[in-house]
Amino acid sequence: SAGLIGTTGSTAWDDTGAAADATSFYRVKAENSAGQSAFSAPDFGFTGTIGPLITANGMVGTVQLESGDALEVAVQVMNSEAYAGAEVDWWVIAFAHSGAWYYLNSAMQWELFSGDLGQCRPAYQGPLFNLPITPVLSGFIPSGGTYDFWFAVDYPMDGNLNPAGPILYKKATVRVE
Repeated sequence: SAGLIGTTGSTAWDDTGAAADATSFYRVKAENSAGQSAFSAPDFGFTGTIGPLITANGMVGTVQLESGDALEVAVQVMNSEAYAGAEVDWWVIAFAHSGAWYYLNSAMQWELFSGDLGQCRPAYQGPLFNLPITPVLSGFIPSGGTYDFWFAVDYPMDGNLNPAGPILYKKATVRVE
């Protein structure tokens, strides 16, 4: 469904009422004394993330793919200025609901593991900084099923993934029909 959420006399507009950590879709049209244009092609955006963000094909949350569609998973760290320089571990983990677990190692390679988080190694260790959008999986054609991806930043930098400790993480789920 669609609805009018705002107007502006400018060429720019911010959706300050968008739900945090959700993908919003937008179409716009122009209006002047000659009338209204047709709607633009749809575009999307998201708001509200502090720290880690993980996207699947550019979207947050749950993403639906058709069989044969390529998958790109990307990570980003945003709005972390207040904590910049803190020594942290970064983790990227994937679970295929068929039973396989993977983590991204420091060489940016995916490694198979048993699901025991004690076997994982961080993708990065060092001072926290804002990370631009960085693909960690690109061009992968997943078979039918469900896949979960997590990007986590934890403190202190000790090489141990502790879900009960000081940690920020985001999850993306991909469903392939």
